[in-house]
Amino acid sequence: MSDEEDINKYIYMCLLHKKCCICGIKAELHHVSAIGMGRDRTEVFQIGIPVLPLCRKHHMEWHTLGNNTFNAKYHVESVKLTKEIAKKYNLTKKNMEAVK
Repeated sequence: MSDEEDINKYIYMCLLHKKCCICGIKAELHHVSAIGMGRDRTEVFQIGIPVLPLCRKHHMEWHTLGNNTFNAKYHVESVKLTKEIAKKYNLTKKNMEAVK
């Protein structure tokens, strides 16, 4: 198993347990492709978009540094949002129904 596969599995488990993949404290769901700010999160189909579990501090740092710099600094890569993760974060019913 490669280091990249290990990192992806680690990040996925952090998403499932709502833990920041950088520091381990309570995480929120960070959408790498911006949701909100004109893209209504209740209307956008989110399954399959890239996400990271980040605490508030690291979430704000991501927005300050940008995706490439943040990922290089912490050696992380986003993973695609799955139905299982969507359930954990109580995403809209529309997202849950759209996946068959």
